[in-house]
Amino acid sequence: MDFKIVFIVSCLLSASCTDPIGSKSDRLKIEADTLNAHCPQKLDSETELQKVNWTAPYFKYAFRLVNIAEPFKDTNAFKSLLLPGLYAEIHMRNDSVECKKQGVIFVYTYYDSHMNYLCSVTLPYNKSLP
Repeated sequence: MDFKIVFIVSCLLSASCTDPIGSKSDRLKIEADTLNAHCPQKLDSETELQKVNWTAPYFKYAFRLVNIAEPFKDTNAFKSLLLPGLYAEIHMRNDSVECKKQGVIFVYTYYDSHMNYLCSVTLPYNKSLP
């Protein structure tokens, strides 16, 4: 899988943690609703954002991997490819300070091309890179 997804997810994270009017929970709910209005959204040749959900403290992304037709045999290998980039992007965001203060937990769930569950990656904002 191409690491364009890490960049795209970082853009989504940036958008979800900006500081519009209202409480943090209200802002994240509005952001989830805004992103969902454009879903499903093709992010790159392999990935579609299917939906976003905010239920405090979880900000959840659901992705469909359009070129994967069956479950992975080794989800740990897939996660190990994603984790460093996801952690780095989360921790480098200047505009994600509020998400850290609020203890937002980001959940990335991946599905195959038929929307069968593949795996999930859960990243508390304040967790260090393993």
